[in-house]
Amino acid sequence: MKFTTPVFLTNQTLKEQHLDLLPDQMDRWNPALLDFFYFPYESCFYSGINCFQPWRDFTVIHDVLFLWKEQKSGLSDLFRQRNRREALPLMKKGIALYVSAFFWLNNSPVHLFKWKDKAGGFERIPMNGMERLEFVLHTPGHYQSLAQLSELFTELEKILFKHMAIKKASRML
Repeated sequence: MKFTTPVFLTNQTLKEQHLDLLPDQMDRWNPALLDFFYFPYESCFYSGINCFQPWRDFTVIHDVLFLWKEQKSGLSDLFRQRNRREALPLMKKGIALYVSAFFWLNNSPVHLFKWKDKAGGFERIPMNGMERLEFVLHTPGHYQSLAQLSELFTELEKILFKHMAIKKASRML
């Protein structure tokens, strides 16, 4: 199965990324795909290919949070060494992870074009989340963006746990 991802993050532009995956790689949740590709499930979905839809199962966000936590310390070290060049690809990956988790928590596939219009109607969003994400998107090579992205992930995790508690309580009634 060959298809093109809608976009992936580069400096100030959006470019295509081509994937060549087997159908059985996309019909179930595989967090390892997020290590190699930006938005692989959305790529299938928007290409009309039947695949797993993580935005319908918010529990997968735990895996996204785990991937971020693994990557965060390495990013901190790179910024501490003032190695922005090596940090930038990891920041882009972190941004893609956050955007995925943010959209999925709101039961939506990632939609990068006019993302603010789409996300403006979301119910579960960190305080000033849109403005903060926009800052991170515009300055991914800066330490302040790492700090902001880390805080966004922390707040998103709290929102996830609150959402899970509410869902659990509603099932008990």
